[in-house]
Amino acid sequence: MKHRAIGIVNKLYSSPSHKKKRTVYKASVHFRVEEIPDRPAVIDLFLCDVHVGDIAVLDDPYQGLHTATLPLNDAIDACNQRGITPGNYEDDMRVTIKTASGKDVPLSQITSMTMDIEDLTETPPTSNDDFPAITNRHLRPGHLKQYIKKLKQQIGGYGGGQQQGSEYDGGGQQQGSGYGGHSSSSSDY
Repeated sequence: MKHRAIGIVNKLYSSPSHKKKRTVYKASVHFRVEEIPDRPAVIDLFLCDVHVGDIAVLDDPYQGLHTATLPLNDAIDACNQRGITPGNYEDDMRVTIKTASGKDVPLSQITSMTMDIEDLTETPPTSNDDFPAITNRHLRPGHLKQYIKKLKQQIGGYGGGQQQGSEYDGGGQQQGSGYGGHSSSSSDY
């Protein structure tokens, strides 16, 4: 019965990326929900100006510690293309916090918010009746910063007219989905 259950879980939740040995990166964000004023709210997480995912903060539970874990592998691939190395990831994590009423909450207002970055080695199972092996876990604290959107005017189009555009703090990546977006509060393994 146990082997059958493991086989079903592997079939439902594995992907082609799980078929080979790989390093998995993930970020865990921790905060006290009562510090978020006006819930529901959404916390968008960015690494190297790439949107990692968003965390939904609902009305319930009313208080207590909340932890959400988001996969970082796709964002890390983008970081590597920009020359940002793994040793610097924990210093380039940024967040925005937006309430249902559209209010932006400064990170400095959420004093309990912390983050950890974990990397681990995932080795595929030797059979469909086994789970992947997780080894070489490394956990280190991350340093969250406020994600700042900068607006700029661009000259472009026919006749040199001005065009309103946006540039995001250092990378030109689009900001996250905002309130009501998809939640990515899951692990990448």
